[in-house]
Amino acid sequence: MHECLHAASEDLCCTMHAMVSLRLG
Repeated sequence: MHECLHAASEDLCCTMHAMVSLRLG
């Protein structure tokens, strides 16, 4: 579920999303 497809930097979004996911557990 990539909600940052509209974002210019998908890598950055993916990284942030991954970090958030890890934090959420």
